[in-house]
Amino acid sequence: MYVRYLNSPTALQLTNLQTRATPVGWSPDSKRVLFVATGETTALWSIATAGGEPQHVLPLPNPDGGMGPASLTVSADNKYAAFLNRFADGMWGLTTVAMPGGTPQRYSEEPFATKTFVNTPTLEFSPDGRQLLLFMNRGSSGEEGWILKFPQEGASGVRKIEPPIRTYGGTPTANWMPDNRHAVVSLQTEPDAVQQLWMLDTLSGERYPLTSGTGSAYGPAVSPVGDKLVFRELGGSYDIVSIDLASGVPRVLISTDRNEEMPAWALSEPALAYVSNRNGAQEIWFRRSGIPDRPIVSHRDFPGGSGLWFMTPALSPQAERVAYTRVENTGMARLWISAVAGSSAIRATTDAGRVAEFGGTWSPDGAWLAYFASGEGKYDLMKVRTTGEATPVLIKADVGRTTPLPAWSPTGEWIACGPRLLSPDGKIDRSLTPSRSPHYVFSRDGRLLYGLRTENGEQRLFALDVANGSERSIGASHGFAPQATLNPVIRFSLAPDGSSVVFSGGNVRVSLWLLEGFMPRRDLLTRLGLRR
Repeated sequence: MYVRYLNSPTALQLTNLQTRATPVGWSPDSKRVLFVATGETTALWSIATAGGEPQHVLPLPNPDGGMGPASLTVSADNKYAAFLNRFADGMWGLTTVAMPGGTPQRYSEEPFATKTFVNTPTLEFSPDGRQLLLFMNRGSSGEEGWILKFPQEGASGVRKIEPPIRTYGGTPTANWMPDNRHAVVSLQTEPDAVQQLWMLDTLSGERYPLTSGTGSAYGPAVSPVGDKLVFRELGGSYDIVSIDLASGVPRVLISTDRNEEMPAWALSEPALAYVSNRNGAQEIWFRRSGIPDRPIVSHRDFPGGSGLWFMTPALSPQAERVAYTRVENTGMARLWISAVAGSSAIRATTDAGRVAEFGGTWSPDGAWLAYFASGEGKYDLMKVRTTGEATPVLIKADVGRTTPLPAWSPTGEWIACGPRLLSPDGKIDRSLTPSRSPHYVFSRDGRLLYGLRTENGEQRLFALDVANGSERSIGASHGFAPQATLNPVIRFSLAPDGSSVVFSGGNVRVSLWLLEGFMPRRDLLTRLGLRR
């Protein structure tokens, strides 16, 4: 974690931890920064802006064994923290706690409570500490915005923002203006557009754009006076990268000015499927030697002709069909199957109760798909016959929200979920030594699992022996870290000849921008108290 003064060209590193540090707020005198650190234990800490040893503030739950509670926020006076947490009844709801040392309290009115959600919710205390702004997607009704009074005022203290927030860019990020009524939010208003920053009146629902750049703008932070705004802008594009399994040397396999991502080889044919937005909205493309790349699935193939995203395409062993997740406008994510040669898409399962189905991986004989299904507050590993509209079968319940996508071994006896090996019937469950890779892929003979992790700024390729769990380092290189626009989609895919692995990475960069003079409307300046 770093801090930078606006009149300084360099940033000062504050933390030097072995675990992830995420800043969440400032002390009232601006002399300390509060942050969440995750590891064996998860907690809220503070550290002086001059550096030094962090001080423990508050222990925190870590319901998914991942990166701590969802969407923690701290009031400006540092008297309260609030976060989303999964309770004993399986529902995700709101917890508030006085700092330091207070007893966590569950917010009593929770029309937004859910057993599952997609994306990462946004939760922000208003500057005066009397309201909470919540954006979340419960998976069946799209993105929702809520205003919650604090302290609680019963049902009258919970209000849904109307009209509904419509965005194609995932759950909006947001930050309050100093009037405790308006907020700057990130919205993607069209499927083939980029995220822009908008001014939102949380009382009337009125909104208008603040930015119109060519890169996605998100993560706004408004200055205390409200005259400046810092935001992140995503630039560049994702490419498809191939890494040699003998040397660990990566190379760019497919690159355009737009995003090429989520690649997957067929098991037995030199054919590759991937997601691209080179034509505007996302499509699934197909590549085969000697044939020009072409789209094989688009949103036009579905009734209504619209949707949010395509995720994790996976070719059948002979490259005749492709399985993939389609995220609908409601936020529901369904597993579908299409013929590569072209035909009507068909749902892979008959499951109507799940919010999301994703990460399909084919069995070597092409008869089954293994995938994750989320619902009822947990992620289950499932399998389903590839006949279309088949009844799914449970392999393993509650495998964890942060578990890497499943990968079926070429020899058929294992399904890997990270360094965890499960038999296709779920009766055998083995764990190998955790190695911090975003995904794992089997070797052609099924004896090794290949992974990739970041070490000292390098990407290190390694192999795990399936029989005994021992690890062997293959090589390291700079750049090409596995990345993608969505989550969870990072997957390594083995080339049919077994010599290399593909994934999406590339030249994506994030820049910080400072915006001033972004409120041209005189009436709004008056309403915000910035003009008398």
